[in-house]
Amino acid sequence: MASSPQSMFDYDFPLPNRTVFTILSSLYLNKAKRLPPGSTGLPILGSLHKLGANPHRDLHKLAQKHGPVMYLRLGFVPTIVVSSFQAAELFLKTHDHVFASRPPEEAAKYISWEQRNLSFAEYGPYWRNIRKMCTLELLSPTKINSFKTMRQEEIVLFIKLVREAASDGVLELLLILVPRL
Repeated sequence: MASSPQSMFDYDFPLPNRTVFTILSSLYLNKAKRLPPGSTGLPILGSLHKLGANPHRDLHKLAQKHGPVMYLRLGFVPTIVVSSFQAAELFLKTHDHVFASRPPEEAAKYISWEQRNLSFAEYGPYWRNIRKMCTLELLSPTKINSFKTMRQEEIVLFIKLVREAASDGVLELLLILVPRL
């Protein structure tokens, strides 16, 4: 009786296919080796099932098991969790340019003109110029003082609105103060 192959490398592939398979598998294995240690997750949930009502405590337990830098998959999102001061300092001081930008999102592209505003722009020369312009032109003390009377008028109008609502009843006051969702 013929024995079954013990591993996937025991199959008899033709030479070109075996070469491609070996290259692809080595790329996959090398990529997996570059990730920090972490818990294995479920196919769709990832490691979300390991986080309970107190995720900070659950992450602390995982950090005691896997170390201060660990890899988790939260749903479909690959996540690296850093739980020690020294590792966080290394990440945020040495590699700060990598973490300075927000991840690109489709909604942000439509809302903010292809992510070209201060909130969503990628960190770089464009973002630094926008920040400098906002600081010098919009947030300067002279510009803020120029709108002082307008702010005072708006505060007076708001106080009148709150007084009228309070005289009508508490329910209407809450409806005004709580933003409508």
